[in-house]
Amino acid sequence: MLDTIRIISPELTADIDGNVKALCNKQRVLFDTETGEKEWEFFTGEISKTWDSRIGLKLITEKLFIQNGMDSAMVHQISPRLQVECSIHKCMMGHNVWGGPEDFKASIAWLVGEISYLLGVPLPDYLAWSVPRIDWTETFKVPNLREWFANLKHMRYPRTGERKVTIRETTIDCSTSTVYVKLYQKEPEFRHNDYFKVCRVMGKEVANQLQTRASEMLRCEVEFRARKLKQLFGVVGRDVYVAEIRDNVLREAWGVEMGKILQFDGSVPRLYCDTPSVLKRLMQSAHSTRMQKSLMSTWQMFSAVGEEQVKQFCPKNTFSTHKRLLKELGISWSSTDAMLIDKEVVQWAPRIGCPEHDGGESPEVLAILHKHRVAM
Repeated sequence: MLDTIRIISPELTADIDGNVKALCNKQRVLFDTETGEKEWEFFTGEISKTWDSRIGLKLITEKLFIQNGMDSAMVHQISPRLQVECSIHKCMMGHNVWGGPEDFKASIAWLVGEISYLLGVPLPDYLAWSVPRIDWTETFKVPNLREWFANLKHMRYPRTGERKVTIRETTIDCSTSTVYVKLYQKEPEFRHNDYFKVCRVMGKEVANQLQTRASEMLRCEVEFRARKLKQLFGVVGRDVYVAEIRDNVLREAWGVEMGKILQFDGSVPRLYCDTPSVLKRLMQSAHSTRMQKSLMSTWQMFSAVGEEQVKQFCPKNTFSTHKRLLKELGISWSSTDAMLIDKEVVQWAPRIGCPEHDGGESPEVLAILHKHRVAM
């Protein structure tokens, strides 16, 4: 489903600078829609993070032109264009926990229409707007999220070129020049950034229901930047336009980027965390029999008492070498059957259509987009 988008209008014929400033000076705008009251917060600029619920409106009058590298880069004055950046999911529903739009063209048609109404001026045809950014997100209901993240901490991640994966307690992210991939537990982010706004606009009961739903929710986002969008839709030497965006391409590209980070092997990440699979993995490795036995022993100690305890009595070089070799083989020592025989080994990968997938548009979004789909 869609989340944050950035679109830029064609050349504007009307002078809307005053309209944009007047709307942004109001900051919060309450208005009624077909699906209830909405609160939008405007400002002049670009949103800072994916959790930002504001709508950025910015008049662009300059463009950077590059020829033969940055040494010959020049800023040229251009006819004014309007840049709109926002979480289209939050614009429609007041939150982005679940049920967001999955139809890019219909969503942009709705958004441009709403912005035009609030500005009080007609805006160009939505199909002619250029698209420098699209965030595609899928959500999954995973009851044991912390254990799943703990397992993934022990994987060896790709570090070739500019791609480097950062791992935190319940977050994995990776940024390159063309995409930004982030997997995280939704509840802490919702509680910190959206809970009180939802309480104010939609009521505390709704906010609590959303927070409960978010507590078991894994959110997997891929931000497609301008260069990546050009690659996906075969555009050279110019911007990608709304008319050229296809939802199925975005969805497939999301799966590809997830696979690059989690290194899918079949339907799950290449991760070994139960005794039979660890033993088999070690026996199939290129290490000597002696090293295989040593690594098996270290893995069992890691699983039983944890890294910190093993580090106390294990020689420093041996500890770091064995830990590195286990990671290279994709062997995890968290949530294993060596630690608790009756504990479920958490080995799963986020994929569209899997039982844990929590996708699909909400009734509210379906109602908003219906007339725009009919008009296409």
